[in-house]
Amino acid sequence: MILKRTILLFAFLFSGFVAFSQNTQYYVNAVASDNDVYMESVELVVNGTRFQIDMDGQLNINSRSRNITYYGQFDSEYKRGKIKSVNGVMLDYYDQFSSGDYSGKLKSIGSNIITYYDSFTIFVKKGLVKTIGNIKIEYYDKFDGDEKDGKVKSIGDIKVVYYDRFDGDERKGKLKSIGNTQVTYFDRFDRNYPPGVIKSITGKTQRLRIYDMYDDSLIN
Repeated sequence: MILKRTILLFAFLFSGFVAFSQNTQYYVNAVASDNDVYMESVELVVNGTRFQIDMDGQLNINSRSRNITYYGQFDSEYKRGKIKSVNGVMLDYYDQFSSGDYSGKLKSIGSNIITYYDSFTIFVKKGLVKTIGNIKIEYYDKFDGDEKDGKVKSIGDIKVVYYDRFDGDERKGKLKSIGNTQVTYFDRFDRNYPPGVIKSITGKTQRLRIYDMYDDSLIN
């Protein structure tokens, strides 16, 4: 049976709980459509509160708590109106004296520092997240081929691999594996299904869970 049209892939990829600081763990989230899988965000859990950070440094609060405070009119301009704390976890942002490549972007969640690639970094798009706590994020560049350029290459020791031009047009540039988890696609020889549609997601990566995007039911 073909994979459900759209699924949400939450990859909880670490050996045990990797600590950024006291009472902090991390996860890696990816989202799958009917014909590809995309790296979406790194999720920190700090003192029980979830923070999702995408590769551009945008923040999403994944918490049922409403204990959220904001920087006010008397705070610096680069902080004004932004989230100051969630459940007592403090957030900070880069100020006007920082590089223009990331001025105003999220700087820290609690004691977990976030850094970004800047104009002095060769071949990597400026403004992309470089590190979150002690986890480094790397990206493919133009020397890896146009089909991979700018995509996530690794998060910590978790490798992300994509199909290349030698794998056929229906797979070129699509995600092939995250850690030990493999993604396959139908090709032109599968007459009952359109080429390029996800055929299977197999293999077990520690703490990997797959959810349906629409009803959040557990698929695997």
